Amino acid sequence: MYLSSLKNKNVIITGCNKGIGKATLEGFARYGANIFACVRSDSSEFKKLITNLKKKYKVKIFIFKLDLLKKSSI
Repeated sequence: MYLSSLKNKNVIITGCNKGIGKATLEGFARYGANIFACVRSDSSEFKKLITNLKKKYKVKIFIFKLDLLKKSSI
């Protein structure tokens, strides 16, 4: 499927710190989606990535701390 733009679309991504989650985050940012990034911990490296993506693609990225192993976090 070819995606030209996801402007005004919202996506929720878990595990954005590394691996497939990080690649997915970068891909959706490239297409202009509003992103709700759910992470267990937001490291300085992750915060730098978010800042760079916001500047490069002019997208909205919201960070939520979420640990799916803890009921209190859900």
